[in-house]
Parts: sequence; structure tokens; C-alpha cells
Amino acid sequence: SWLTPGPAGSVGRDSSTGNLCFESASVTLRPRNSDPPSYTEIELGPHGHYLALRLRGIRQPHRQVFLSHYSARIDGQRWSAQARLPWVFLPRQPFLLNAYAIHGVGEHRRYLAMSPVPGDGPDFHRLEYFTRAWEPGI
Repeated sequence: SWLTPGPAGSVGRDSSTGNLCFESASVTLRPRNSDPPSYTEIELGPHGHYLALRLRGIRQPHRQVFLSHYSARIDGQRWSAQARLPWVFLPRQPFLLNAYAIHGVGEHRRYLAMSPVPGDGPDFHRLEYFTRAWEPGI
């Protein structure tokens, strides 16, 4: 199959650390300036699992975030998802982001990034490669 099997367990929030083993799409958002760096990471999977975290410091989880809504749908060779995140977990404007996808199985596995990050695998925590998401007046 083109799609990795989903994680074991119930559908919904997944606090495991093995999310990179599964098909996923993610977005990581951060304010332009913060010290220590703080950011929100949201990973979504086609099997109804998700992981959303607030981090303070690189790779330092501060708290788990619960989406107010999440649904995923597999349709043939594609999948789509809808998620709602409470506003309080979005960074103040203007903010930076990067989006990633992990797709495929075995030798067909691909790691994709909106703004490319050097290296062989995904690294959602390379904040220096984030791009401007939105800024008033642009």
C-alpha cells in the first residue's frame, strides 16, 4: 500500500513520540522574535491521529495542545484533513512557519518541506528555515 498503517490505539490525540514513523502533514508556527524560541507544532495523520504541541526552546515541549476539531479522510491515493486550533496557540503577528509532509512506504518514502531544510530526514525544529507567513500591509 502507498499509505503507512496508522498508529495503534484510538483515533484522536496521539502523545507518542513515534509520529515520524507514519504518514503525516505538519505545520510549525513561531513568532518572528522570541527568546527563548517558542513555537507550535501540529502534526496531522490520515488515520485520524494528530499531535499538537507548544514548545519553549528547541525540541523542548512545554504543553500538549488539544484541537477543537480534527477529521481526516482517505480517498483513493489521496488524503485530506481539517483541523481547528484555538487562537490562543497561534503566534502573534507577524509570524513565520514551515510545513512538512512525510509520504510513502519503504524505498518510496519521501520527506517534503515548504521551505527546504538540509539533511536526509525531516527536522521540524530548524527554525532558521521558516518563512514569513503573513504580515499586515503585504
